[in-house]
Amino acid sequence: MVNHAKAKNIIINGLIETTYHKVLGCKTTKNVWDKLDNIYVGDLNVKEEKPQIYRAKFEQLRMKEDDNIASYFQHVDEITNALEGLGEHVDKKTIIRNIFRTLPRRFNPKVLVLEYSANLDKFSKEELHGVLISYEMRLGEEEDTSHLETMFIASKKTNKDKQPSKAKTCTLHLKV
Repeated sequence: MVNHAKAKNIIINGLIETTYHKVLGCKTTKNVWDKLDNIYVGDLNVKEEKPQIYRAKFEQLRMKEDDNIASYFQHVDEITNALEGLGEHVDKKTIIRNIFRTLPRRFNPKVLVLEYSANLDKFSKEELHGVLISYEMRLGEEEDTSHLETMFIASKKTNKDKQPSKAKTCTLHLKV
């Protein structure tokens, strides 16, 4: 009986406050465990629905234009980890192909090169992550460079417009 009280105490002390209040009235350790199982895992219907929901999320993945590779891979990891936790295995080749399919157009050149040159059976998600981060950084540098070039050309035009032409300069000197 003492061991059951210790086990119940250990479980209850590890809970957050809202969950603690839900199981506070349970008499035995088994009751606490069953209540927690129902709260976090759910009943049979929930157990059947969760994998389907996460499979649909995985298939509907899309990287937004304003998203970056690091946050997108984190989102992919969250979904694939949830599937793995629910007993659904997703092989790495499927994950990589899905990532390729769901990247924005700005990644198309890199995706094409990787699809035709890399052996996707031996290519890991972590390697893909590194390659795409590097490519994204290069894209950012090009955008910064083109933005600076545009600003420089615009400032030259503005300065050119502000300078008086030789004809105006001559007439100004004549009037003086």
